[in-house]
Amino acid sequence: MSSPNANAIGEVASKFNKLYIMPPNRLTRIKKTMNIMFGRTGDEQRVPINFLARTAERNPRREDMNCAQDWPSVWPAAQPFRSSAVPRGMGSYGNLELLKIPNFLHLTPLHVQRHSQAIKKFCTKFPEELKKASTKEQYTPVRLVYSDYIHQSTNIRDIRAREVTAHIRLNSFELKDTHAHNKCRQLLGDRYNEETDTFNIKSDRCPLRRQNIDYLSYVLTALFHESHRIEKWETSMVQELLALKEQERLDAEGEPESDRQAQLMMDRN
Repeated sequence: MSSPNANAIGEVASKFNKLYIMPPNRLTRIKKTMNIMFGRTGDEQRVPINFLARTAERNPRREDMNCAQDWPSVWPAAQPFRSSAVPRGMGSYGNLELLKIPNFLHLTPLHVQRHSQAIKKFCTKFPEELKKASTKEQYTPVRLVYSDYIHQSTNIRDIRAREVTAHIRLNSFELKDTHAHNKCRQLLGDRYNEETDTFNIKSDRCPLRRQNIDYLSYVLTALFHESHRIEKWETSMVQELLALKEQERLDAEGEPESDRQAQLMMDRN
């Protein structure tokens, strides 16, 4: 004989509960539209005029686009490659390789022309006087040289793009006296070219180009002030060099040894 509790458990286990993802009486937009079309609803509702255009199967956008359309309006800014917006075949549909590399579809000649026209009202005309090499060198003595690299890769960064080289003419450094000029040449070492009177300083220590440019600016400032600074050891070295030159001159003239020793003693005192 079965107990009452066992019968109750069997009744609960045999009961099936339905699981609804959405309420059973809720109609989707497509179901409502179909009911209206086939008259399955009592409400007097009109079918949208563009219903056929909405439900019709459309061709891909790239096939309906005209190649002579206004491209800056289609691709106004930098963005990843989208095969649906480019009206060219070239096996672009589902091509992941085109997503890995940067594209320049936002920098066409027409893009550049429109951008230039937009910012033209904020710019001033380049001075005619600065087009001359002599005048340009006078007002812009520092020339920075760097390179940009473009290659097909998953990363558009290139570690070589951070390198910056500064070319400067020593005469435009405006050193005050001969001491500063000579000391600056000694500090530059092999970087100074006597034939062209220019020196080059290269920086690639920092990870960014902007940081290397700032570092070069700091190096030039330190070089200028260090060239004008006179240390104590420099003064004593100059005196020793002058005494040595004077001794060589006296040796060449044949001055007596006694007069030479007396002159050296006077100089030391």
